Amino acid sequence: MKTTQTKNKSRRIRFPRKSASYAELSDFFDRHDGVDLLDRGIMEIDPDRKDLDRMLLEYWSQPNTKQLNIRIRHLPSV
Repeated sequence: MKTTQTKNKSRRIRFPRKSASYAELSDFFDRHDGVDLLDRGIMEIDPDRKDLDRMLLEYWSQPNTKQLNIRIRHLPSV
């Protein structure tokens, strides 16, 4: 199993287009593990939490019967 994982790490990752649809972005993140993308330096954790805090406050103020879809997108700068 480690052989497969090592083989996958050495593969070149094909990034979604800048104009990628939500479905294409969803497919990309379904195929690639977020931790692996962090380890490779493709993604990074954004220390600025203002947007996240605002979205959570908005979510918490919604009635329980409403659903809030949150889309957070960070495309790597390559």
